[in-house]
Amino acid sequence: PYANRLKKQITINIDGSRIYGDTNDTSDYNYSAASGLKTWDQTKFNNVGWDDLTVNNTSDVLDDVNSYTGKLSLDATSKNTVSTGLTNNYNITYTDSFAINKADLTYVAKGTRVYGEANSTSGEDYSFTFDGLKNGQTIDGDKLTVTNNTSIQANAGSNQTVASASGFNTSGSTGFKESNYNISTVEADNK
Repeated sequence: PYANRLKKQITINIDGSRIYGDTNDTSDYNYSAASGLKTWDQTKFNNVGWDDLTVNNTSDVLDDVNSYTGKLSLDATSKNTVSTGLTNNYNITYTDSFAINKADLTYVAKGTRVYGEANSTSGEDYSFTFDGLKNGQTIDGDKLTVTNNTSIQANAGSNQTVASASGFNTSGSTGFKESNYNISTVEADNK
């Protein structure tokens, strides 16, 4: 018989995600045994009570869309819960991965022009409404470039069309980065 049994090394990964600009959750994470777990301990692993653990998430609400490591960790009480749940047979190393995903941003661009004249491409000739900007960010619509698909032959009056904009990163925006958003436009009355 062995006089002294040594603990087995195990790596547990914590992973999670959230939308850019949202606050961090403390409990909605996934856990997996990346290596080292003995097959007969899988039931113990599954029954640890993962939903009750507290994860410290150091990502900032305005961290850019990306995949990160080193942002997630368990508090001491939660680490003890895991160790006890695995009957203290393992030396546990934790790794983590945390994804910040793009936020949805929609906008409407409304403009007017005289019948038979070309559509303007200057953002100064349109009014913009944005829905989905995070944390007080703004976009200066005057500095955008607009593509308006209203036909030059369209009759005077309201026309339901989509005017799309570009140049968001150069719009003099406050804290805004296009890469953090899924940007789409919706139809508007362009006259």
